[in-house]
Amino acid sequence: MRAEAGIAGYVARNGSKEDLITAVENAVRGEVHCSPRVAASLFRRLAAHVQTTRQQPPKAALTSREQDIVALIDRRLSNKEIAR
Repeated sequence: MRAEAGIAGYVARNGSKEDLITAVENAVRGEVHCSPRVAASLFRRLAAHVQTTRQQPPKAALTSREQDIVALIDRRLSNKEIAR
């Protein structure tokens, strides 16, 4: 299971049809559905992820040209318009 992929729930292989329906209904409401065991696993992964990302150097700021391009994207210009 890859929480980084944006999962909204988890139903085990041996889960019932009702478990699946509940998971889908919760996902539609923006809620996460999973067992306590899966939740504990996700929290462990999150804690490990936080530890590794804290040790990485901060990302470099955007160059002025990159900032210009972001501003053009914000104005909803097409790639061709930005290239010009």
